[in-house]
Amino acid sequence: MLLAGASTLVISQSSSPAAAAPASACKGPSVPPIVPTTTTVAPTTTTTVAPTTTTTVAPTTTTTVAPTTTTSTTAAGGLIGTGLLGSPMLAQVATTTTVAPTTTTTVAPTTTTTVAPTTTTTVAPTTTTTVAPTTTTAAPRPHVPVIVTGAGPGGGPHVQVINPANDDAVVGEFMAYDIGFRGGVNVALGDVDGDGYQDIVTGAGPGGGPHVRVFSGKNGLLMHEFMAYDIGFRGGVNVAACDVNNDGKADVVTGAGAGGGPHVKVFSGASALNGADSNLITQFMAYGTPQVPFFGGVRVGAADIDGDGRADVITGAGPGGGPHVRVMKIASNGNPTELLGFMAYGSFTGGVFVGGNVGADQVARIITGAGPGGGQHVRVFDSNAHEIAGVIPPESGTEGATVAIGQLDGDAADEYVVGDASQSTFVLSFDLPQTVTDAFEAYENFTGGVSVAVGVI
Repeated sequence: MLLAGASTLVISQSSSPAAAAPASACKGPSVPPIVPTTTTVAPTTTTTVAPTTTTTVAPTTTTTVAPTTTTSTTAAGGLIGTGLLGSPMLAQVATTTTVAPTTTTTVAPTTTTTVAPTTTTTVAPTTTTTVAPTTTTAAPRPHVPVIVTGAGPGGGPHVQVINPANDDAVVGEFMAYDIGFRGGVNVALGDVDGDGYQDIVTGAGPGGGPHVRVFSGKNGLLMHEFMAYDIGFRGGVNVAACDVNNDGKADVVTGAGAGGGPHVKVFSGASALNGADSNLITQFMAYGTPQVPFFGGVRVGAADIDGDGRADVITGAGPGGGPHVRVMKIASNGNPTELLGFMAYGSFTGGVFVGGNVGADQVARIITGAGPGGGQHVRVFDSNAHEIAGVIPPESGTEGATVAIGQLDGDAADEYVVGDASQSTFVLSFDLPQTVTDAFEAYENFTGGVSVAVGVI
């Protein structure tokens, strides 16, 4: 949930059952298959050199000794004569020791280079598979049936997203325009960008000019904005959204607010989001004539009433006009022709609020709410303008009823949502025959009324 004044909207997750995604004529691009690329590294053969240990012998120097002959004289012990003074004379005998010659081999000095031991790692053959880049899309957020509300005139442009299946919890809220604006805000829902989530379309209330904005139902971001009429017009703008030109995306339908003529325009949602200038599909004056103009403005809705696959534009006269409802078929060339025209109520000049839907049973229905002064008188009509039901809700006010129609609880039956057009912001929903399924006060301490829309985001 975002605080008021924020520019984006976050839809909170809840424990309520998720709704099925709305049907879409568009599909996203498929992801191409992954093609593996394989690079094989050739095996490496390595010869390991054993370490070499070398002993270096130091150089040897040798001296050669020559043979030596030694003579020793000793007393022989034999008498050989008489010497001087008559002493006996001994004979001398010579004894000789011979030292054998020494032969020496001189070893030349040795110079050795020691090879360091080599350690080798053998790489085994490697097979590598390269996976192509993969683009992953996160799982989409579950779809949630919601009621969207907008504060009426006198309040700020406060938009709320309410989940009826979760005790009417406010799962998102934001200020559609400047927080200081006090003209209120009109709301509608439609899948403008074709992503499967209905987007929130807003129109400024009285005093704010014909300012239209489109916010993403998926992430709350502002996707587009434009002025539907002359920027000087200050009557505000009513809005609806549905696929009028059958391109699979909702188009934006606008009606001038009170004080302006009953000027209806249909803008291509796809062209608007693409930034195109020429995005107007059609325009026409729903009421009055050049001779007798009407300046009460016009309320709008849209639904495929005749079942041809193209949404038709539903109009209701604004204040000062009778409860005149028209259903306009828009041709492929933009020409409008009337399919239906009827008075939703008797003699009454407060105007009429309108809405429409094609239910899960494939039956088109139109819902109307009396304008100011007519009470909260709600009626439901089929595609031939035959009344299906008429309801005056409990706690009925006297200042009219804003209306919407759609599926909220997952069954085949539509729910009809009614908001107090003034005096309070009471909202209730019911199914037929007149069984109230939900009721809540949209804005506390505010009595300016409430705009309502129903959809799946």
